[in-house]
Amino acid sequence: MPLDNTHLPAGHVDYGRSEAAGGARLGTKREFVDIPSPVKGRKAPERKNQKNSQNKGKLSPEQQAERHKLELRARHADQREASRIMWAHSTDGRPGGVTFCRWTLQYQVEEVEVIRETVPDAPARSFLKGLSKCGLGWVCPICTAAKAEKAREQLNALLSRGRREGWRMVMVTLTVRHDAGMPFAWLWERISAASDELRRSHAWKKLNKLLIGSAKAVEATHGVNGWHPHYHVILVFPPELTEEDALAQAETLRGAWMDQLGAQGLTGNERAFHVQGAAAAGNYLTKWGAAEEISLGHAKAGRPGQRSPWQLLRASREGDHEAGELWHEFVTAIKGTHQIRLTPGLRALVKEELGFLADRKQAAIDAGDCPPEPVPHQVSLARIGSGEWEKTGRHRRVMIREAAAARTRREAEKAVWEARHSAETDSDLLNPQVIEDDEPGPARPDDEPEALLADYKSKKRREEAAARPKLALLDQYLTDLAGIRAPPPG
Repeated sequence: MPLDNTHLPAGHVDYGRSEAAGGARLGTKREFVDIPSPVKGRKAPERKNQKNSQNKGKLSPEQQAERHKLELRARHADQREASRIMWAHSTDGRPGGVTFCRWTLQYQVEEVEVIRETVPDAPARSFLKGLSKCGLGWVCPICTAAKAEKAREQLNALLSRGRREGWRMVMVTLTVRHDAGMPFAWLWERISAASDELRRSHAWKKLNKLLIGSAKAVEATHGVNGWHPHYHVILVFPPELTEEDALAQAETLRGAWMDQLGAQGLTGNERAFHVQGAAAAGNYLTKWGAAEEISLGHAKAGRPGQRSPWQLLRASREGDHEAGELWHEFVTAIKGTHQIRLTPGLRALVKEELGFLADRKQAAIDAGDCPPEPVPHQVSLARIGSGEWEKTGRHRRVMIREAAAARTRREAEKAVWEARHSAETDSDLLNPQVIEDDEPGPARPDDEPEALLADYKSKKRREEAAARPKLALLDQYLTDLAGIRAPPPG
């Protein structure tokens, strides 16, 4: 029977395995142990200061605030770059999605509220209430980060449940032979069809009877050999099986995967189906669940010579036009696909584990074994009306949020007022080509290329575009007329 960990204090993470469980550990963590050497003449290493060792690598509140500010700027800059690319590829003048995310007000909302949130011993945070959100994974950097945070909680709970009950986890990587001449949409359509058919195959149905559940993550990178889409599938076996048995059972899917690739007109070598043990599966889940990985996205970097979609978007923001075209090719084909997904049975077990962990932590708090979670305190600093927001406010979103996160509330209120009435805009903080122009013309929707306006199918938009030159001539005529003065009496 697996070792019962319910007696452990809240916050304890068991990086090992149960006494009865054999095989590799899930995400094993090794620590330096100070043991005097028995070899004559060798001096035992000095014991480090325990307090300094615990604080090593921990950021101060000022460093956390600076890091959060840089992340905020980077994500908003990436979001506006994504918006620019979607506008550039729009054929009807209504790209929607990321172009409106945190840019326009929600339906029937007349103002934007600036909220400041504080907790003890942590830097203040801020957000803007009343703005629309697209919720698009893969496309919007800000919404994808929020989705990744939810996935982090689920995967941490999956690891916790697996360690408590001694589950055997095996990771299977599914990919395909590819080259630079394969468009991503063509390749993704076929590899996703092969994955769907694999789960309908006799080999999968036979294996599924032995599984507690499975999780599937989707990844893609681009390099000299073109697009490289692949799946990481975590197979969760009961503790009764040894790791060798679990690996052998996973290998039974190899033939079925190769058959499905052939049915889709694709090929693959021995690397197209790769099986790894519990250590690799645990490390992959831990990497997904680590807060420092999620902080910059959802942003998994590709191997040397390979770039992830988020790296392509960042390169586009820095002036690489080809990278922007590749990013658009990717998101157009994959939009709507879950980045990571658990089977219903495994999802239910993870939900139970989240409840178990919450109850155990609350019990430890009630017993006085650990301090209670600090309650965030929120305060409204300002309300920005729809007129001000559409004219100037949304051009200063990042400035307003940074101002609201000042050291004290008094400083924040003053800084927010100054940011709202500043002559600068977000374009002065970020790359001017990323964030919109300081004060675009009132008749031009933000971030819309001028050339697209003439191609709008909307009659209203076409009329607006056609009226602009006439209005400019009228303005010039009135200016000239105002300069004409009556001749002096003679």
